[in-house]
Amino acid sequence: MRLGLELALEGEILNGDGTGEHMTRVASVSGSQAQAFDTDILVTARKAVTKLEKVGHLAGAGWLMHPDDWETFELLQGSESRFYYGGPDNAVDPASRRLWGAPVVTSLSQTVGVTHLVDWQAATHLHVLEDGVLDWLENMYDKDALGSGVSASDFERNVIRFRFEGRFGLETLRPSAIVEVDLTA
Repeated sequence: MRLGLELALEGEILNGDGTGEHMTRVASVSGSQAQAFDTDILVTARKAVTKLEKVGHLAGAGWLMHPDDWETFELLQGSESRFYYGGPDNAVDPASRRLWGAPVVTSLSQTVGVTHLVDWQAATHLHVLEDGVLDWLENMYDKDALGSGVSASDFERNVIRFRFEGRFGLETLRPSAIVEVDLTA
């Protein structure tokens, strides 16, 4: 249940639309940067690095991308069909998952074709107002539990209801430390 909560939180941080109780995703904050596709994905990624360097936030930066996009980086080959990470063009380091010197973390919550280069320590702060809490209910009475107006309790149906929830807030401290990178031509 904790994993489910953490995956939902990750999804909110990356994709929240800011309506109702939803967070505003990190790249939608006013002042964050965007890097459009330029030449190929390696050039595009390097230009994102330059954007963070210009605002002084590269030291603590990391990449967040979908596993399919990381695979694309790892499988890049030069004109002689040699993988880049194995030759002098050591842009990708698959052993330590680094791209242009910054660590790479993959997430299924990240949109394919989009990556984020973020100095997470400088850019954001996650407020944990209430850590995950498990609640359960063992005997709720439902007037239409079995359909057609037939009532039953959870006990009679051999049911226990669980809920695991937490309360979190995301504060953006330095939007310029966030670069959303478009990897699609």
